[in-house]
Amino acid sequence: GAPCDGYGKDLPIERLLGARALIAYELNGAPLPAEHGFPARLVVPGYYGTNTVKWLDRIEFRDGRLDALFTTTYYSDPDEDGAVGRPVWEIPVGSIVTSPVPGSEHAAGSDLHIAGWAWAFSGVASVQVSIDGGDAWRTAVLERDQGPAWRRFTADVPLVGSGARCVIAKATATDGRSQPLAGVRYAAHTVDITVR
Repeated sequence: GAPCDGYGKDLPIERLLGARALIAYELNGAPLPAEHGFPARLVVPGYYGTNTVKWLDRIEFRDGRLDALFTTTYYSDPDEDGAVGRPVWEIPVGSIVTSPVPGSEHAAGSDLHIAGWAWAFSGVASVQVSIDGGDAWRTAVLERDQGPAWRRFTADVPLVGSGARCVIAKATATDGRSQPLAGVRYAAHTVDITVR
């Protein structure tokens, strides 16, 4: 319902340089396919994908924010007073459980294999997992750190007793921020399972 002549985003130049942004025109040695942004795409590691602009046709240098639909209305978070305007740039600390799957059943006395992905702009320091809705936590094993890339995590947790269980994962970033349990876009991810 909003008029739009094109997709425009704004990022301060110091953020582009700090994130080591680049303009991609090839993928695996071949011209960038249309679905990936041909003829060129801005790539900004550690930032939301909305800042990794596809089908790049120009870059403008300005002394203020771009007054465009995708910078003032969409892809902005509300300020503390509820007004929209804080740009959505850096990816906050977050994680997602990819195993077990929601609604799955598992045998009591076995180990539950928990796996997933975690991310944070500053890097992931740790991931904690719980199988009892957050009453008890244990530290997951993280794969090797590769900068702003997502990090795989795993944990094997013994299943004692039977009944419904709520698996939760929450990540902590290297800058000390922890993934909130609720109330934000990247709140701790939960998966409900049953132990028989």
